This record gives sequence, structure tokens and C-alpha cells, in this order.
Amino acid sequence: MWRRCARHLLQSYLDDGFALVLATSFLFGAYHWWTGFGNIGEAVVIGGLLMTLYRRSGALWPAVLGHYLTDIVNFAL
Repeated sequence: MWRRCARHLLQSYLDDGFALVLATSFLFGAYHWWTGFGNIGEAVVIGGLLMTLYRRSGALWPAVLGHYLTDIVNFAL
């Protein structure tokens, strides 16, 4: 949901390229500030990968599944 809203709001300012992926990744990382500094970095990287996946696939469900799998791994450790 985050990616779809952020893409819709920022696309007119940043097109649909690298700048959009970078901006949404940093915003996604900032949203995870409460989890600690190390997790912010992880959220930025994962956010970039998931936004790239969303842009390339054109569907939101692969990014949702990727986020779900990432959460399962993080919660299991």
C-alpha cells in the first residue's frame, strides 16, 4: 500500500525512475525509525528492492509478498 501511494504522489515530481525508487526507499526507511538505526538501513535497502520489483512487475502483490517474507525472516531471528 505504501509503495502504491508514494508512487502515485511522487511520480509527477520524480518521473518513474531511479529518483522515485530512491525517494520512496528513504521515506520507507524513515517510517521504520522506531525499530532502531540498523533496521532503518535495512528498510531502505529492502524498500528499494521492493519498489523496483513493483515498478518492473506492474503489480503490487509481489512487493507485498516480499515484505511479508522479509518480516517472517526478521521475526524468526
